[in-house]
Amino acid sequence: MSSSYFAIIARDRSDALPRRQAVREQHRAYLRASHPEGTEAVLGGPLLDETGRMNGTLLVVRARSLAAAELFLAGDPYTAAGIFEHVEVRAWRWGLGAPTDETGAG
Repeated sequence: MSSSYFAIIARDRSDALPRRQAVREQHRAYLRASHPEGTEAVLGGPLLDETGRMNGTLLVVRARSLAAAELFLAGDPYTAAGIFEHVEVRAWRWGLGAPTDETGAG
């Protein structure tokens, strides 16, 4: 079964920064760990407010299905800590900056 990419755009609750900072290292370790069915984070980083403070997350994951990407998100320490106010998970295709082994970009 082939994998697809999914973009995860998550916006933090207004009071989430202390919790985000408290579990950030656990979150980062989770992103780098091996996961069931081969789901993996391939790109990511924090979203920032106008002052440069973290206030959300952008991840691109490779997964076999939308359900697998959502399961990956459900296991994220940020999710468990209740940091996110709004989350969107969408199918995504590499365009600009695609890895050299990708085809069909654009």
